[in-house]
Amino acid sequence: MHKQSLVAFTCAIALLAGCTHSETKSESAAAKPAETSKPAKSDSKSAADKAKSVTAAIDAWAAAWSKRDVDAYLAAYAPDFKPEKGKRAEWAKQRRERISSAKSIKVTVGTPQVTSTGADRAAARFTQVYESDTHSDTSEKKLELHNVDGKWLITRETSQ
Repeated sequence: MHKQSLVAFTCAIALLAGCTHSETKSESAAAKPAETSKPAKSDSKSAADKAKSVTAAIDAWAAAWSKRDVDAYLAAYAPDFKPEKGKRAEWAKQRRERISSAKSIKVTVGTPQVTSTGADRAAARFTQVYESDTHSDTSEKKLELHNVDGKWLITRETSQ
């Protein structure tokens, strides 16, 4: 009886430790690091890829603005973009007028700090320097972006 109790106790401890009768402790320990290390490596690669593609989209947006290419600039915004004030149509009309009327524009973007906010969403924070023939401004910018058909589009934009 005493021997059966000891065996039952040992099995209970083994089960609590994650060991089953179909594997030994060393097999269990060897399997666990492989399971946890693979997704972490994949996640860090996909996070780096996401940050790189979001940064490329921000650079293209700033380049279009600097070239005064209003169509490319506005194409960087998602159809559901919500400006801080007013409606999107009014905002787009005002942006088109301001960009077209400037004689020169230079937009410089600091290195964006990109954060994943979902599988196909991200947020980016950076310092933006804007210079035109009539106005200069430096601000801290935050863009929220959504990946639509492989293209990162701005859904929200705030400045401080």
